[in-house]
Amino acid sequence: MRTRRRQMNEASISFLDIISCGFGAVVLLLVVAELGDPVKRIEVEQAFMTSVKTLQESLFKTRKENEQLTKELQSSQSELKVVKLQTQKVQDQIGSKVIPVPETDESRPTVDDMKLMAKFYQEEKERLEGDRIVTADNQVGGIPLDSEYIIFLIDSSGSMKQMKAAVDQQFRAILDTYPRVKGLQVVNNKGQYLYPETAGGWVEDTEARRKEILAKYVLWSSDIQSDPTDGLVAAVQTYSRQEKELCIFVLGDDYQTFADIGRLIEAIDALQKKSSNSKPKIRIHGMGFPWLLKQMENFSDVRLYEQAVKYAALMRNLSARSNGAFIGLNSIEPEGPRR
Repeated sequence: MRTRRRQMNEASISFLDIISCGFGAVVLLLVVAELGDPVKRIEVEQAFMTSVKTLQESLFKTRKENEQLTKELQSSQSELKVVKLQTQKVQDQIGSKVIPVPETDESRPTVDDMKLMAKFYQEEKERLEGDRIVTADNQVGGIPLDSEYIIFLIDSSGSMKQMKAAVDQQFRAILDTYPRVKGLQVVNNKGQYLYPETAGGWVEDTEARRKEILAKYVLWSSDIQSDPTDGLVAAVQTYSRQEKELCIFVLGDDYQTFADIGRLIEAIDALQKKSSNSKPKIRIHGMGFPWLLKQMENFSDVRLYEQAVKYAALMRNLSARSNGAFIGLNSIEPEGPRR
């Protein structure tokens, strides 16, 4: 009897396998049919368009909030100046010992209270002056100009060559905002140095060297994918060890690989050496050129939007985490002369 029951079970299991395979084949055909449905494809494209629109609205909102924060910071600095004057006045009074403190009025501060207040104001003043505060006087277009050393990480893919005039103009504009720095460095998105002999070090900032860089980097290109991962990781890992006020400018247009940008962001966070005030030592700024978005006018390919949006999301996150700025350009053509 046991032998007969085992045979019946084995026959039943084989029958279920056949039924399951048949059911799976039907499901697979339904999935394939659904993916090939033009209506579904249009829905996916519309979803991506909605996502891009949402990101643009979020960018405009963030810019407006940034302007408001800048105004509040300027107001705080004005208040700080008033506090400094009050502190100096209190210190002068303490030094001259002319502070009237009637013994009958307990609401008036004592000399010890005034000394403690003056000490607090002095410590707060030193703390604020020690921070890298970004104001309207030391920034251009939202980009802080407090760095003494600059690393340019330039995407050397084929699409960037197509925008040579616009890239040249923006590269030159960034250099012009820094009349003179202590050191420069130029690498591509694969981590290759424009001047290999200076790897890990710095290129001296002179007028002649700037002209040479602007002329030389154009020829320094290769047919590689747009992906700043290798260059960013190498630059942060190498230069975060140096006790310098430095920043990285990333010039690119898209992110072509299928890698998760979240892992790259986490890797950069892990490599960033924190300063004594727990802030990242390297500011990361990003500039996005809309090459793929421009191509969407002629080619309806959702992947182009995905690659462009992925790069923008990456640079916005990295710049926000390192107190930097991200600028998305609206045109691939160079700007006309200003009047």
